[in-house]
Amino acid sequence: MNDPLVPQESNQTKKAVSRAMVIALVILTCVTLLSVVVFGGVLIGGLPHISREEYERMLHTRPLPKSFLIPDDVRTPVKNQARRGTCYIFSTMGILEASYRRFGLEKGYLKKHEYLKLCEQAYGLGLIKYCTEENKTDIHCLGGPPQNQTEDGQPEWLYYMQEGVKKYVLPDSLCPYNPEKDGQYICPGLEDAVKTNPLSFRVKHIESAYSIDGIKRLLYRHSFPLTFSHVVLESTGVVPCDDNETFAYGSDECTQCLTPCTKSSDGCCAKIVLPGYTGEGVFSTFGEYVVGGGHAMVLVGWNDEMAVETGISGLDAERAVGGFIIKNSWDTTVGHSAEYWLQKHSLLDETAICPNEGSYQTWIPVNTTCIMEEKDVSKCPADKKHVIDQWVYGPTLLKCNANTHKHNRQAMYGWTGCKSDKYYVIAGDPATSFATPWTTVPRNTDGVRIYHLIELDPANKADPVSVFTNATTPFGFERLLEPVEVKGNSNHCGYYFMPYDTFLKSNIINPTSGTDTPAFSYLDIEWDPKSYPRGSDDKAYDLIKQSTLTYAPPKFHGPLDFDNKN
Repeated sequence: MNDPLVPQESNQTKKAVSRAMVIALVILTCVTLLSVVVFGGVLIGGLPHISREEYERMLHTRPLPKSFLIPDDVRTPVKNQARRGTCYIFSTMGILEASYRRFGLEKGYLKKHEYLKLCEQAYGLGLIKYCTEENKTDIHCLGGPPQNQTEDGQPEWLYYMQEGVKKYVLPDSLCPYNPEKDGQYICPGLEDAVKTNPLSFRVKHIESAYSIDGIKRLLYRHSFPLTFSHVVLESTGVVPCDDNETFAYGSDECTQCLTPCTKSSDGCCAKIVLPGYTGEGVFSTFGEYVVGGGHAMVLVGWNDEMAVETGISGLDAERAVGGFIIKNSWDTTVGHSAEYWLQKHSLLDETAICPNEGSYQTWIPVNTTCIMEEKDVSKCPADKKHVIDQWVYGPTLLKCNANTHKHNRQAMYGWTGCKSDKYYVIAGDPATSFATPWTTVPRNTDGVRIYHLIELDPANKADPVSVFTNATTPFGFERLLEPVEVKGNSNHCGYYFMPYDTFLKSNIINPTSGTDTPAFSYLDIEWDPKSYPRGSDDKAYDLIKQSTLTYAPPKFHGPLDFDNKN
C-alpha cells in the first residue's frame, strides 16, 4: 500500500530514470573496455599511437615492490672461486646456467629441479686461447687473457666476444675447477670437447643499468639474474702505537705519527685494515674505507626493509636498512640463503640450513662468575641455539682461527695472544651471561673495541684465565677465533647482502678504472634446442648428462620449520 504522505512517481518518470541508468551503464562499460584495449594493447606490443618509448616511461613510473627475488626456474647453487681472481667467470657461468635452466624447463627438456653445471675451468682457458691465439686484435680483450692468465675480466665479455668464446662454454664434468693459480691452464680434452660440443646459444642483446632504481627495474622486468660488477671497499679502524702486541708497534706509521689519536700514550695510532664484509655475508664499510679492487657476482634480488649490521660510523646502532641480494662465488661457508635476505622465513628456520657459525653474532657467551668458580663449561649453561638438526647449549667453545694463524694475520686483526693449545669462551655478564662481548670502547677509535675472553685448558689441568684482546673491530674479532665444533652451512647458503649505502660508496664515490668498471647487465640468451639431450643416445651428450644435477631452493611455511628444510 502506498504511503499517502510521500509523493508518488509517475510511470513516465520511472521510464526516464530506467533509460538514464541503462545509458550510464553502457557508457561505463565502454570506458572500461576502452581502458582494457588501450592498456592491454600496450602490454602486448602497443597500439599505433603508443610508442615503445612511451610504454617504457610508463613502466618507470610504476612503483616497485619493497622486496624481490628471482624465481626458482633461474636459481642454481653457489660455487667457490677459491684463491683465483676468476669472479667474472663464475658470474658468467651463473648467468648461463640460469638461462639454460629456464629455457629447458619452459620447453620440457629438463625435469623440475634439474640444472646444468657449467665449467669455469674450460671457459677461463678458452678466453686465454681466444685473446692470445685466435683474435689478438679484439679490443675487448682487456685485463686477464692478454697476460696469459684468467684473472681480471668482465662477465659482459660473453656478449661482446661471443662468436669467439661461446664454444668454450662446456659441461663441468669435462675438467672441474682447479682452485690453484698454477692449475688454470689444465683442462684435458678441451680441444676435442670443443669440436663435439652440443651446447649452442646466442646472446641476442645486452641491457645495463647503473643506478639503484635502474638496476632494480631491470632485474624486475626480466625476472632474471644480472651480472654484478662493483668496487670492493675494505674497512678500517685505528689501533694505539703504544701497544707492543699489535702489528703497528714500531712501524713507520707509528714512528712518524701519521694518524694522531687520543687513546695512545704517545698520541699516535695506526690504521687497521680489514675485509669489507662480515661473517654474516654483509658487504660494509667501517671507518675510513679503502678501495680493495673489483669483484663480479650475480644479482638476484633486493629487500628495502632488511636491517643489517654494517659498522658504518654514525648510523644508529651501526645498522643499515635496505640493499641488494647477491649470489657470490666465495663458497657457502659465509652468507645466508637468498630467502633469508628476502625475509621469507625466520632466523630459527635459517639455522637449519645456514647457521653461519663463523659469525661472532652466533657465539653464545658464558656466565663469567660461574666459569671462574666451577672451572667447567658444562656446568655453566647459558643460552641455547638451533644448528642444522639439533639444539646446541652454550656457551660457544672457540679456538684460534686456523686461517688467520696460517697467514700470520693475528696482529693485523688485533690480537697476538691467542694460543693454539687453548680454548676460549666469550665472557658474559656475571648475572645473566648476556652482555656485549667488549669491555672497553677507546675514544676516537671509529668503533674499535677491546674484547673480554675466558681462556680454558682443554685438558682441564689449569684454571680458567681472564684475557683481553687488543683493540680491534667486530670484523677483526670474528677472524681471530672460530668455533671448535662446526656443523657447517648447506648448499643453500653463500648469498651476500650489500646495503644501498655501501653500494653508493663503492660504485659512485669510488669507481675504479679499466676492467673493474661497475656495471649491472641483463644478457638475453637464446639456446638451440640441440643443446639438450632430450633422450638422445649420442655420446656427444655424455658430458652434459654427467653434469646435469638437481637443486631446489629451501621452502619454509612457518617460524618453527627447521626440521623441514625443503
